[in-house]
Amino acid sequence: MRVADDVMNNDTALMTIVLRRLEDLIDQETSALRAMRPIDLRDFSHRKGMALVDLSRAARSFHGGGSDSQLVEHLARVKQKLEANHELLGAHLGAAAEMTRMIIAAIKEQESDGTYGRGGVRAG
Repeated sequence: MRVADDVMNNDTALMTIVLRRLEDLIDQETSALRAMRPIDLRDFSHRKGMALVDLSRAARSFHGGGSDSQLVEHLARVKQKLEANHELLGAHLGAAAEMTRMIIAAIKEQESDGTYGRGGVRAG
């Protein structure tokens, strides 16, 4: 029975470590987004992908028999943070898309010589 308890304790410890790393990463990105600091989204995406691979591996090797209440609470907290991060990223990407539309419209406006503008054919 002692070996089984050790395995469960090691599995729980590994899951906790992986969840802490993921949580810290989410906190870093969310903080930068909220502060509207420039961030490398590609780097954060890569790092989150790696953290999710680690979480997947830890979950596959997890042999926890019952539910560890601290682990369940930690998972719930990470889920909430991921949801908030998702909302901020969505707003960030939405703002970037809107800026792109505005820039495209401005470029089109500048490229036009007015011949086929809103008022029809230019008088000549």
